[in-house]
Amino acid sequence: MVTFNTIFGKIEIKSPYLWTQGASSKPLIDEMKITHQSRSEAVNRALVDFGIEDSFARAAERFKEHYHYDIGVSAAARSTKNTAEKAMTFLENKLSNSLPEQGQEKKSVDKMLVELDGCEIRTAQLIPIENSEETTPVYGNPKKNKTMGTKFSWIHRYQLVTIILMLYFLKLFQAVQEYKVRS
Repeated sequence: MVTFNTIFGKIEIKSPYLWTQGASSKPLIDEMKITHQSRSEAVNRALVDFGIEDSFARAAERFKEHYHYDIGVSAAARSTKNTAEKAMTFLENKLSNSLPEQGQEKKSVDKMLVELDGCEIRTAQLIPIENSEETTPVYGNPKKNKTMGTKFSWIHRYQLVTIILMLYFLKLFQAVQEYKVRS
């Protein structure tokens, strides 16, 4: 018996072993990629969604709240980390192989500055002009001066993982759509 996690709960499936002279197969494992204690795509997606928003312990709690059965904290961690690694690998391969497919030569870059942990956002603040009786023509509000500045903003790790995962699933969806068109 193989235990398989679905969003409806854990199910047990008999795993047949097929044998004929000179060949053998376990279709559940070989063809369907279902192994003991594995999870459906829906369960993985839920764990990843919860895992990128909060701690892995909180992700397991939220999973139990939504689907009414326990799944381990380590399962949430593994699902989230594996999906993030797959997304990074996919993006690295896609970006590194994109130019030759288009018939262009790759151009090397001596230095590239990339900042993923924060950035400056341009800000403006409107301050009423002191000792002025001037008003705006339409609404008659006191006129204001615009003071320009910048604000430093951090991108949190979970936001970065969310962005990577969204890109990953977008590419996955596009690949499925291309496959459907070809079929």
